[in-house]
Amino acid sequence: MVPYPSRLKRIASIPPYWLTRCVYRIQLSGAEHLPASGGVVLVGNHVSFVDVVVLQAALPRAIRYLGATWLFERWWLRSFMRWFEVVPVSSLRPREAIRRATGCLRDGEVVCLFPEGGISKDGSLKPFRPGFALMARQADAPVVPFYIDGLWGSIFSFHGGRFFWKLPRSFRPVVRIALGPPLRPEEMDTESAHRRVLELKSDGSDRSGGSVRSNRSVRSD
Repeated sequence: MVPYPSRLKRIASIPPYWLTRCVYRIQLSGAEHLPASGGVVLVGNHVSFVDVVVLQAALPRAIRYLGATWLFERWWLRSFMRWFEVVPVSSLRPREAIRRATGCLRDGEVVCLFPEGGISKDGSLKPFRPGFALMARQADAPVVPFYIDGLWGSIFSFHGGRFFWKLPRSFRPVVRIALGPPLRPEEMDTESAHRRVLELKSDGSDRSGGSVRSNRSVRSD
């Protein structure tokens, strides 16, 4: 399972991990690009409300997410956000979130951001905001780009102009996650990271009709 430092959180992660694996067939390529230790910034596309659980189910390291403050105001999400120590992001105090996330990176954690600033309404990749680049430079942490393919069109996306109120397209759809080589903070900016994510999308669609070879790391509990 996901190697959370707390035994209690490792046990708590088992049900959502297996539920995600039962609902989706997850294929991961480029697992070797995720450093085994140390602070890492993950940046990629955001197409559905389940991106976070699918990404965590695919990767062998615990991920610290950033989430908008309105998520903490929903009673049915509040406990989940606090349990997994999601860093709240306020549009009024964005530097506070950057400061906290930078501290997590310096402590050797994996921090994931979706730099588009929200879930895509049409499935396309929007321009990136610069916050992730700032925290990567402050913590001297590599940036690993990723691309998620297969969740646009799900009931948890805005496909068709509505969220949730639509039928699933298929049973156990394939979700492909591609990781790219790490970018050093001093050689990376929003445009180059955006370009790398788009390249991962193109690489995935060019492989035998869109299939991505599975390249998963061995998990340890």
